[in-house]
Amino acid sequence: LVVCRGNHEKDNEVLYTLFDLPNPENYYGLTIGGCLYRLYALNSFAQDAPTQQIWLESDLPLHKDAAFTAVAHHTPFYSHTINKEEHPELYRLWADLFYENGVDLVIQGHSHVFAMSYPVRPDQGPGSYQGFSTDFVRGMLFVGEGTWGSPPRKLKDEKPWTMAQGSFYQFKWHHVYPDHFEVRTVLTQESDRAVSVRDDDPFAIPQGLALYTDTPYGEAVTYPFPQVDTADHHKE
Repeated sequence: LVVCRGNHEKDNEVLYTLFDLPNPENYYGLTIGGCLYRLYALNSFAQDAPTQQIWLESDLPLHKDAAFTAVAHHTPFYSHTINKEEHPELYRLWADLFYENGVDLVIQGHSHVFAMSYPVRPDQGPGSYQGFSTDFVRGMLFVGEGTWGSPPRKLKDEKPWTMAQGSFYQFKWHHVYPDHFEVRTVLTQESDRAVSVRDDDPFAIPQGLALYTDTPYGEAVTYPFPQVDTADHHKE
């Protein structure tokens, strides 16, 4: 388990004690598979603490040899439901920092909806929206935003760079390889008949597992991202 501080932990001590985190302030990074995957867990409730920002600014450049880099934090920059407020202060802290240091995947929660972006980069110019525009060459994929166990909320806050969204129970399933990674969305309420996979084929898709397929890429969103026409894809 790689845990991130959420809004239902009363303080940082909860996760630090339960999961023996390497930092009592609930932010840290770890590398998986040698140089394959660098993963950061950030505390989005400590944006006013300079120690996290100083550490992140110094640590990200040290791991540019990782094939892929992902960041997880609980509170999204811009939520896909009107029931949760936007957080432009997190965008100002992290969006450019992520992009300039080659972050590929950003994992967010909090909103109790399903959402995936097209690959995006920070941009304040014409055609951008809420500080992002699509970029299929170097863009970051944003996924989330919760709904594994908490009741889904209504949507009503789609962005022009939203690839897919919905209001249902789900979680993300990542496969990371040396030359690409894949992100699938597992529909938890429709997967009660999923069967075990063989020990010698652990990355197989289990029979009976229900996967979300309404993206331009089908069930698996793959990085590097093939170019698609964002205007042609219907988003519910």
